[in-house]
Amino acid sequence: QGPTKAQLLSAVAQSARFSEAIAEAAVRTIQRYYAVQVLEPSTRGFLSILEKQFARSDLYLFEVLQNAVDDGALHVRFEPNQQKGLAVRHDGRRFNALDVLGLSSVGLSTKGDGQKRTIGFMGIGFKAVYKRFARVVIHDQLWRFSFEEPVQKGGIVQPKSAASFGWVLQPRWEDRHALWDNDPASPTAGWCHFQLERPREGLQGVMSDLAKLPHSVPALLGRQALRGYARRGAERLAAAIGSNGSGVAAVRELDALQYWWLEAQREWGVLADEVAQQPFARLLAAFRQSGMKVTKESAWESYKQQIGTELQALAEAPDRLQDWGWRYIDDSGNTQGPFGASRLFNWLEAGKLRPTLRIRGRGMGDFQALQEVFAHAKPFA
Repeated sequence: QGPTKAQLLSAVAQSARFSEAIAEAAVRTIQRYYAVQVLEPSTRGFLSILEKQFARSDLYLFEVLQNAVDDGALHVRFEPNQQKGLAVRHDGRRFNALDVLGLSSVGLSTKGDGQKRTIGFMGIGFKAVYKRFARVVIHDQLWRFSFEEPVQKGGIVQPKSAASFGWVLQPRWEDRHALWDNDPASPTAGWCHFQLERPREGLQGVMSDLAKLPHSVPALLGRQALRGYARRGAERLAAAIGSNGSGVAAVRELDALQYWWLEAQREWGVLADEVAQQPFARLLAAFRQSGMKVTKESAWESYKQQIGTELQALAEAPDRLQDWGWRYIDDSGNTQGPFGASRLFNWLEAGKLRPTLRIRGRGMGDFQALQEVFAHAKPFA
């Protein structure tokens, strides 16, 4: 006898405490619930037609990309693995219990950072991944669970049937040793991970899928992600700074904040709200005082240098340097830092930093060559 729907929702609610023990209990409760549900005629009917919903095996790439954008990710990685399959990582919103429940069902959506996740991810859409892969492991720093197609002895996959396909609704708590990226010190340890294993047709099928992904799709989704990121950042700043009433003035100010926020990200990278709040408050005050005579673009150009100086001083304060400073790998392979951008700029001007020096700043995953990081901008300026 599995848990009732009320017990299932109760387990999901309790896992909000972000305890690993409770997270594991929530996953096991969901698994037991659907172990019973797959025996219901309606569920078995759905499972029998699920595979027919996906005419192509590469649709999962679009689903995972869209999910990353919806969750505010600024970085998404696809890393084929010769022996294992495909690793997909992004730095968007982390998982919660409703995500586990949504991945185990159809037609459920959840909210994160004010944004409603697409019905595709939490419903039928994500299940496109099973057209290509027989095992999927999903994890972040708290959650780790998997969906795996049963195999018979000898490693032969069981024939598809309503009963055997029920595995796509039944998450299982995953052992930490099974994670490909299980080093707590890894730059991507806190990201959302999708380990796509046991690919049908092997790595050749995975590479064929990646080749079908139009080059324009990541660019368009990236543009969508940046615009969404700027809008949410502007809304948070407006709430923290204080809106100028309502109507046309409030809309104009929010539009200006969104523009400035996006320009700031382009100039100086990812900015935390607490770092941007004070400089942007002064810019907004000047913008208000100027009335309709000044555009958001001209206001930005007038104050950009001043804001940059303020942001650099705030980012290099001792209490923020650990998170906002730069690090590099020396000739002995040791990591040095963190250092402020101004300090590295002085070293660069003195000829102490070579173009191939591997560096890493806030928001970056791995270390990259200095000349690659600043291919289109003056380093640390």
